[in-house]
Amino acid sequence: MATSPGPSATRYRWAAAGDVNAFFGLMLDNVMNLVILAGILIFVFGFPEDLVYRRMFPGTALGVMFGDLVYTWMAFRLAKKEGRSDVTAMPLGLDAPSTIGMAFTVLGPAYLAAKARMPEHEAAISAWQVGMACMILIGLFKVGMSFVGGAIQRTMPGAGLLDTVITAEHLHDVGKFLFAFTAFWAYIAFSQFFLMWYANLPEETIWYKARLEGSWKAISILLMAGHFGVPFFYLMGRAVKRRGWTLAVGGAWLLAMHFVDLYWQVMPTLHPDGVRPAVLDLAAFVAIGGCFVAAASWLMRRQALVPLGDPRLAESLAFENA
Repeated sequence: MATSPGPSATRYRWAAAGDVNAFFGLMLDNVMNLVILAGILIFVFGFPEDLVYRRMFPGTALGVMFGDLVYTWMAFRLAKKEGRSDVTAMPLGLDAPSTIGMAFTVLGPAYLAAKARMPEHEAAISAWQVGMACMILIGLFKVGMSFVGGAIQRTMPGAGLLDTVITAEHLHDVGKFLFAFTAFWAYIAFSQFFLMWYANLPEETIWYKARLEGSWKAISILLMAGHFGVPFFYLMGRAVKRRGWTLAVGGAWLLAMHFVDLYWQVMPTLHPDGVRPAVLDLAAFVAIGGCFVAAASWLMRRQALVPLGDPRLAESLAFENA
């Protein structure tokens, strides 16, 4: 709900120039994400089409509309409280990484697990309910973290000099680094698969056989799409690599996919009959990751983040990508 800026104005307008363009941009983005969701659920996992189109889509659309109305009310409330006319309501909708991640890591595996014990239609409804419960848990987690956000911000080290010396050129270089290792992961993963397939040795091919059957097959497809396809095309663009927040999204996505990759390498040996997600799996990731972040934060507070004594510091600060 955009308005024309003007600190002296007190009348909050419902719409302003550019809102129509923003509306259709948001609408088309959400429709495209629904198409991606339907394609994954129906063609990859075999969800019943009538459930996806007649229940999931209307429910998702209703939830998005309700969220946008809440954000609109909050924008009006803030504008009235501060006497401003330049408050914009935050748009709510589906984003591609979350949609793909939810389909491959929650809805799909839940459907395959439930289908082994009940009819397909009931299994699909059960999987959708698991997805909704997951969304509620995510919301509760965000609400809980909002109370400690200030403490975390005070504990984590500030950017310090980095905020003034890091430019888009340095971010671009980090983005190229992520892009290169995305391709490198695909190269070594495919090379290993190709060599085992070509050699056709039973003691080696059995390793892939367990990961290409049952619900583990969905994880294999997720890795091909999520660990290579999505980040490869996402990081290919120049603009993505030159913005801090878009680069952070790509890095977080790759970190999540790396966790899935390690899970896929280890857990089929313990559970060859299918995926069995457990709380301890996520707890181990959070515990190890938390220890790493805590140790890194402690070290960063004791050391200068910029090598001030480096004789080539000026050259690196003036670095430009070709």
